[in-house]
Amino acid sequence: TTNGVFPFPNAYVTVLVNVHVSTYGCVSLSSCATIINIIIATVILFILLRFVLIITLVTPIIIIIIIIIVVVVVVVVVVIIIILIIIIIISIISKSFCTSAVVVM
Repeated sequence: TTNGVFPFPNAYVTVLVNVHVSTYGCVSLSSCATIINIIIATVILFILLRFVLIITLVTPIIIIIIIIIVVVVVVVVVVIIIILIIIIIISIISKSFCTSAVVVM
């Protein structure tokens, strides 16, 4: 499925919106802020897509490079999130170990 402007999958749009919303996660606690964030993300996306369309007419190679960069960025973000989750889990486990050790003593 594409969003009609440019054959970018909706998944990419969703990722962009999610990244944008999560960046301002503390603000997006209210639904109003979330809607504003999504609108901003959409506007940014449309501007990017227009820019991408102009480039496409010049050289399709740049598009491939942009897609590769996007994929790399997404992979890096996912890896960072996984690392953060692992760190949080380890810290929780170590805290529970510390408290249990204190109880034993």
